[in-house]
Amino acid sequence: MRYRGGFPALVMVFLVIAACASPSPTQPALTPAQAPPASTSTVEPLPATTPTASSGSSPTPASSPAPTLAQKILPTVASPESTATPVPAPTESTSFATVTVTPDDSASAGQKPATKVQGTLAEWSIEDVDTGIKPALALDVDGMPHIAYMVEKEAGYVKHATAAGPTRRWSISTVAEGYFYGPLDTAVGPDGLPRVVYHDHQDVEARIDRGDLTLAVKKGDGWDVKALGHPGHDGWDGRMVIDRHGVAHVAAIDPQEFAGSGVEYYRVASSGEYEVEQVGSGPQPYRFATAIAVDRDGAPHVTYYDATARRLMLASRTNKGWDLEEVDSARESGMFSSMVIDHEGRIHISYFSKLGDSSGAVMYATRATSETHWSIQKVDELDRVFFSGSWGARSLTSVAVAPNGKVWVAYGDQSRVAIARWDGSGWTRDTITTSQDVRDRPFGHLVSLKLDGDGRPRLVFWQLTSFLPLEGVIRYVTASPK
Repeated sequence: MRYRGGFPALVMVFLVIAACASPSPTQPALTPAQAPPASTSTVEPLPATTPTASSGSSPTPASSPAPTLAQKILPTVASPESTATPVPAPTESTSFATVTVTPDDSASAGQKPATKVQGTLAEWSIEDVDTGIKPALALDVDGMPHIAYMVEKEAGYVKHATAAGPTRRWSISTVAEGYFYGPLDTAVGPDGLPRVVYHDHQDVEARIDRGDLTLAVKKGDGWDVKALGHPGHDGWDGRMVIDRHGVAHVAAIDPQEFAGSGVEYYRVASSGEYEVEQVGSGPQPYRFATAIAVDRDGAPHVTYYDATARRLMLASRTNKGWDLEEVDSARESGMFSSMVIDHEGRIHISYFSKLGDSSGAVMYATRATSETHWSIQKVDELDRVFFSGSWGARSLTSVAVAPNGKVWVAYGDQSRVAIARWDGSGWTRDTITTSQDVRDRPFGHLVSLKLDGDGRPRLVFWQLTSFLPLEGVIRYVTASPK
């Protein structure tokens, strides 16, 4: 089914309220470990380096909190009891990371000094950007970061932050104000202009006939903000890539919580004209994320978690329509996926496989164009994943591929943010930061990873500072080679 349209005007409204987290003990980080074994098969070899390994230990599972007001307002789809086959955890010892806070010469006047973390993969520098929640990161051709983030409340907003130069002073602009819902996404086009996509509820009531995906494009000192009008309450959990022609490709969800049709694909030309297609997923909830990538021929590919079959699916656009393919057949495997397609056409997907009420494995799947079977491995485990509420898990994995072919996966739960790199024979892992106060200041189960032109990782995440209203701090991470 295809829908064509122009741009109707915006109306911005809705209510999302946060939950409370469960307590946790303090959490160590950066511990030596062996690379995890493949869960179903061996990953196709990638360019090799001398492998080393480091990992943070997993925290104690959290108890399940009481239902939130947001859960009562918005119908949710109950997650069935896990039937996935447990993946053996890597054997590891534990020790604390070396963490030092020092004045950062790159910090501008009035900025909080960056936190330096000595890891196995790199020295990590963590700095605060602004207050907000659910960020997404893009890098332009010069490596300049563009961070989009939001606040989900009646007087909410979407903002954009960027920084350049040796002082790295963050320049922040408001994209839009109103009732919005995340996660959102951002990308920079070949014209150098950043774009942001997000869901606009368009009413204070939870109406199935209102709510659209909204696209904002930076124009001069302001933003050109337009709704991609389409029947239904759609545009949730949007993910975006922009091809070399300036065409924006977006995957989003028209959720079954609002009688929606499931995963949708938006193609937005540089002129602003757009088309919307259903990929054939059938009704799906909004909570488990989508991912999108475009291959060398310009064809879009979308990953999503099929909540009915409880497995990871790949939808690929062909001349005849959308082809659906199962990537990982393990039950409850495929939540919170991220995907990239490298210059050789190889597909790389990171995702989460649920193993318990608050635990699971971060997984990686890859396949070349000449191959028919997926190679799948476990990257690491997470033990403090909260699945409900407006601050619950959303985009907790993010994958990127460096120019030299090295694969990076970032991931996080309530208590830690971590990153792993495939080194030809195993995964080298760093825990970048841990929360020592999961009850009041947990992390937001969301990471967004990009690599600069030299293959160095940059990422953003957020940490809660208030549950009611839902507020947090946006944090930006850079890596310096060791």
